[in-house]
Amino acid sequence: LNMLMLYFFGRELEGLLGRRTFLWLYFGCAATAGVGWLLISASANDVCIGASGAVLGLLGAFAALFPHREITLLVMFVL
Repeated sequence: LNMLMLYFFGRELEGLLGRRTFLWLYFGCAATAGVGWLLISASANDVCIGASGAVLGLLGAFAALFPHREITLLVMFVL
């Protein structure tokens, strides 16, 4: 699901910001999410794996840059 969100929102952000700025934004969101995770669960013996923090950061940037854009999401449920 992360890669699907990255494809849909990342394409438009990269087109607007350019490749270099987009990569700085992506890795900055990943680093910020990692630091936030460390602050919240510093005493736990858990690991932080995945791109969820970076992708959610990009989704936040998309929402900030396109506040009036309507988005239709198709969500499938597995039973």
